[in-house]
Amino acid sequence: MIEVKKAHELDIVELTEDLPEYGLHRGAQGTVVEVFDSPEEAYMIEFLEDSGAISKIADWVKPEQIKNISVIATDFYKKGMEALNNGVFVESLRNLRKAVNLIPSYIGGMHNSLAQSIGPHEDWGKFIFAMHLIRLIDPYYEIARDNLAIAYLNNGVQEAKNGKYEESLRFFHAALAVEASQEIITLIKKNIVASHTILGIQAFRDGNLEEALTLFRSAHFIASNEITRRNFGKAHFHFANFCANIGDLARAIDSYERAEDAGLLLPEVLNNHACALAESKQFEKAMMLLETAQVLAPEDEIIKSNLSKLLEVSQVSALNVEAMTSSFFTEDIEINFLSPPPMDTVSLRMSA
Repeated sequence: MIEVKKAHELDIVELTEDLPEYGLHRGAQGTVVEVFDSPEEAYMIEFLEDSGAISKIADWVKPEQIKNISVIATDFYKKGMEALNNGVFVESLRNLRKAVNLIPSYIGGMHNSLAQSIGPHEDWGKFIFAMHLIRLIDPYYEIARDNLAIAYLNNGVQEAKNGKYEESLRFFHAALAVEASQEIITLIKKNIVASHTILGIQAFRDGNLEEALTLFRSAHFIASNEITRRNFGKAHFHFANFCANIGDLARAIDSYERAEDAGLLLPEVLNNHACALAESKQFEKAMMLLETAQVLAPEDEIIKSNLSKLLEVSQVSALNVEAMTSSFFTEDIEINFLSPPPMDTVSLRMSA
């Protein structure tokens, strides 16, 4: 084995002087491809152009004409990781940044080391800090950016599994703020929708219908699909019934319309909507809805009764209308909300 003082094969070195015979200048960095010890210590070094497409070979470079960047960078890297393990973060950042500045590819090894040591323990708070550190060294390192979003996402799923859905949303929104890949953004939105949906169901069960409507609206806004659209429509229907019961007919009518727009064209929904319209003396619109409801449910006695009363109202004087409009009957039906699919965690990415 050849023993040398300055460099080994595959070490990255930097010229300390110009080598005009090879067309190379001081500061050029290359990789040692062969080491010579006879007649004296020397190196064959490959220097790549910035594009990486063209290389220059210097086939006899003396030790005093180079400095070993690999050795210097490795020393900075070891000091940086040691300081990180000891919690001396400023010193760690300084040394790791120096290592990466000398050999940019070190960022990949640094990232993988942190991912492999922290990731399996699912200590997402610690991993988030580690990815922030990587991004302080190289803000454009894409894998660290994706893994930062993944760590926030997985932390949110962890909170959701413990029943802390409001806290899970805090992490999901933090994940969404990271400029991650589209694949990861899609998964984040899916989990945000799941948390909003579960919170919406809880709010409905607690009787907080307006809050439930707001949560289902948010879920539908984040991801419009069959589940979120149907739940949004159902929330509007229940909220409309509530508004009608307290005499807020304008909001009731608006929410019935939103429920129907979302695809909830059920005879019971149309009937209740017609009742609100009739009480607001919008008889023609009420008639249209009741006749449609009867087509959908020809044997429904409540719809038959309301349609008969509406026909009577249209034939009486204005003085008697007030008393008759209060005698329409709404239908009390149970419309269950659809549960979201299970939340997904994501595996960490590794640098090649």
